[in-house]
Amino acid sequence: MYFSTLSSFVVIFLLAGILSIPNIVYYSSDQYDPNPNRRINFSLRVLQFSTICTSREWVKCDGCEQETWNNIFTNEYFGNATDPITGESVTLINRTTCLPAQYTQGMWNFGVLFLLIVCITAYNIYLSKLEIRWDEDNTSAPDYSLIVMNPPKNAKDPDEWKGFFDTFSDKHVTLVTVALGNDELLNTLVAKRRDMKTLRGLLPKGVNISDEEALDGIVLNEHNRRLAEEKQRSCFAKLAGITITPLLRALGFCLTEDVIWKRVKATNTKIKELEQKEYDVSVVFVTFETEQGQRTALEAMNFSQVEVFTNTAITADPSALFRGNTVLNCCEAADPDAIRWNDLKCTTFEICIRQLLTFGVTCALVGLSGYVLFLTRIKVSTTIFSIILSATNSLVPMIVRILVSYEKHRREGAMQVSLYVKVT
Repeated sequence: MYFSTLSSFVVIFLLAGILSIPNIVYYSSDQYDPNPNRRINFSLRVLQFSTICTSREWVKCDGCEQETWNNIFTNEYFGNATDPITGESVTLINRTTCLPAQYTQGMWNFGVLFLLIVCITAYNIYLSKLEIRWDEDNTSAPDYSLIVMNPPKNAKDPDEWKGFFDTFSDKHVTLVTVALGNDELLNTLVAKRRDMKTLRGLLPKGVNISDEEALDGIVLNEHNRRLAEEKQRSCFAKLAGITITPLLRALGFCLTEDVIWKRVKATNTKIKELEQKEYDVSVVFVTFETEQGQRTALEAMNFSQVEVFTNTAITADPSALFRGNTVLNCCEAADPDAIRWNDLKCTTFEICIRQLLTFGVTCALVGLSGYVLFLTRIKVSTTIFSIILSATNSLVPMIVRILVSYEKHRREGAMQVSLYVKVT
């Protein structure tokens, strides 16, 4: 679909360009701009097909004050002269002599705009139908699965969920996954695995790091061997060891095997503590044997957001209520690799608040950048303005990415949409 979209937009913009030819011809003619120098000067010749006007003249301006032109363009567009007849000082401004916007050119522009609106709208309709057809021809996990976004916090029994959704399936429910809000435990397990992988690279080859009881002696022997080697290093290496190495270790780099092993043992203790906690249910994934089973379940629980929010079924069948009293918010599940598992326990309120905060900071950042650029262009120079503009174009997206990492999203697609909106 990517190349289909690309080729279609090439055709659409080609038609828009053809429709703009009358305006291009007009703006490049002497009727619009009679300045003969614009066909001699290269920079002006490049701009001759645009609305840039190079024909200017000095005219008298009664009531104009220099404070209005107090910027870097003052000498170009504002000046004073003496009237040869009266001898009085008069104020002059440098204005363009090209014709203002004409009705004919405006109609051509509206025609191009109308063409773009019609073509893009028609292509979006075609693309939606093409996406449905493509989805029908290619089966994947989301075609058989749904996700329950608001399960009861204590509904941890997969058999209970299976029995409930079996009533909507033409065959049976194949798999039920109850996701708990144990992201702290998951992150701790990931941190341990990362440390164990680093420790494997520091220990001799062939060491079985899965035998954690024997690792105490192995790490101690490796530690003593490393200390003996450090005593035989050159003066330059010893100097680096007391200056650069401590700084890197403070930042978490170049850690020794004994430090990593101590951290692994501390992580094991934390894991045992976290395993004793009770965790609430975040979401539930239900996988059906057939696509029809998933569709039937989604149609039966097609509740409005008002019904979900108030937990009140207005027109629904009582059999579609979980435990007879819970209105479930169900939708098609995403691919497993598109799910942000650590963010599943976050509530919709928390997700919206974080997005509003980052959006507000992004707007403030863009506004501040625009204000600085405006002052630079008016008060300093266009050269410095160009440098700052290039710098902000590079730095602002980097800062926005850091801000978006603070947000919570249940799907990777939602996070990419948020990033796209803020960057553009």
